[in-house]
Amino acid sequence: MFIESGDKVEVIGPNIKYKMTVNDSISPGHKFAVADVNLGEKIIKYGEVIGEATLSIKRGSHVHIHNVQSVRIGR
Repeated sequence: MFIESGDKVEVIGPNIKYKMTVNDSISPGHKFAVADVNLGEKIIKYGEVIGEATLSIKRGSHVHIHNVQSVRIGR
């Protein structure tokens, strides 16, 4: 499924359910922020830390190698 910039999506997880607007187009398998992320904050996917933000990331924005430094490489 391809998500277009401006699409409204429903976020569902343990004890949460809400709708939000996506700021960027998101390709299949890519991620978007479900909350604002500050520079240096941990990026968590499915309960695991996968990286740190190299830029501030706004809720609904694309999360990928342009704004995240992986913590998995070299481990």
